[in-house]
Amino acid sequence: DDDDDEIELSSFLSDFNMSQILSSASGIVASRSTESDDLPSKQRLSHSSFVTANFGHRQEIADGKLMQLLRSSVSVNEASAADIASDLKFAEKNGGVAEVSFVLRAFTPEEELADGISSVLGGIPWEPQAKDKASREWGCRVTAPLPKGKNKAGQSPSVSFKLVQRSRKDVEAKEKNTFSDLSLLIGANLSGEGDNGGELASPSASRNSSNRSLPYSVFKAVFPVRSTYVVLGFLESRLDGVVFLGYKREEGDPPLDNILFGPNGQSVCKHPSAMRIKADNPKDPMSSIATSLVGFDLRLVKEFAAKPTLGEDGAASFSLNGPTMDKVLSWWTARNPIKERIKS
Repeated sequence: DDDDDEIELSSFLSDFNMSQILSSASGIVASRSTESDDLPSKQRLSHSSFVTANFGHRQEIADGKLMQLLRSSVSVNEASAADIASDLKFAEKNGGVAEVSFVLRAFTPEEELADGISSVLGGIPWEPQAKDKASREWGCRVTAPLPKGKNKAGQSPSVSFKLVQRSRKDVEAKEKNTFSDLSLLIGANLSGEGDNGGELASPSASRNSSNRSLPYSVFKAVFPVRSTYVVLGFLESRLDGVVFLGYKREEGDPPLDNILFGPNGQSVCKHPSAMRIKADNPKDPMSSIATSLVGFDLRLVKEFAAKPTLGEDGAASFSLNGPTMDKVLSWWTARNPIKERIKS
């Protein structure tokens, strides 16, 4: 078994391997400036520890070199359900398996949004989920170029992961307002919406239309813990405007603690490497969790007033071009390096 593990690990695209590949990559342009004059204000960037931990005052993407490598040199192909199951079983014995949710702005019906995901994944089709036919799944295998002087076997390292688009019915039945509240609270941290009022103090309370979240769709990435940086970085490279945010207890203003560390916290993030604290209630598994990860589409911030960008085929795309995307682009550019955001 040890020999099998060594063979599999030699071709496994871990966070460590990706760091080696990135450091040995040459000829990659690392900068991409935003032409927007609408940069996040220093006041907003210092609004809360949560914002400061995830964003900084910059005009060039901190992960510019990584994004360029992921777009130009890393390939993605369809992985079968059997391969995914096998790879995740292997991962369970080698660091564990993580599940991280992300919310995307839904300008279109969920099926059209799913087709858009397939498009940015290079044409990988979605399949109805076995347990819930209204939910959709993608099996993906990401393969990176060989780092120079590494991997004597000559096999390009790869990692497989699963994406799930959860049906609205499933989300509403199990988590009710969890993701809508989360979207509003993240938006309030970034834009200041609700700073001068008590509207968000109890976000699950009945609201009028102006205090409800914008339409969204919930996705979940399931992947090996040892490839957290790889998989979440890859998703950011394909989904412009989406940022994976790290959160520690009591960092937000308004705080996200009641959601991320509440009864439905594991539906947002289930990561074996999360920081732990002494549990207040041993019977509550979330009471010992101190950190969380969540993916968030910046188009969901109401104040940013983002409108859909149409692709060449007339369908909504993830492009950040267009005058209504200035604030989304400036905040997406201002995100901190993903390694800083996900470290626990």
